[in-house]
Amino acid sequence: MTNVKKHPGRPKAGQAETLPLGTADANRDNSKPTADELAAQLDDILPTVASRLLHFIRVVPGTEITRVQEFLLRHLHAQGPCTASTIGSMLGITSGPVTSLTKRLIEKGLIARYNDTEDGRIHWFRLTPSGVELVQQVASYRRTEWKRLVEKLGETVQPKAWL
Repeated sequence: MTNVKKHPGRPKAGQAETLPLGTADANRDNSKPTADELAAQLDDILPTVASRLLHFIRVVPGTEITRVQEFLLRHLHAQGPCTASTIGSMLGITSGPVTSLTKRLIEKGLIARYNDTEDGRIHWFRLTPSGVELVQQVASYRRTEWKRLVEKLGETVQPKAWL
């Protein structure tokens, strides 16, 4: 992928100067790229990085859970029980999808729902022992995948190598 930066006043209209990622403007004494240059480069490569990252964090084989379900399970493991409204806020979804999401995980035996002791209208969700076991399995799988990626990159990790 060629990293393209457009500089005001250079080159001619409709043309873009091509510079390697992290390369500073040749007219400056400082060899570090400016914040604007880095921002432009990140804006150029972020869609590719995001796409590749989504492929990398594919669903863990044999788990039959979606990425969103995995995210919720890992959140419950790290943060402990939470309410339906917390789940909705965290995921940016309304109560309808929260109900569907949690219902599926309850049916799989991965989370449990219980009412608040002071306000029965509030539902709390926590991991079951099976949910904890699955989160640990997923975390181990993810660490193995990250390790494989780091080993593939070698000791000199360069972001361009990820693209």
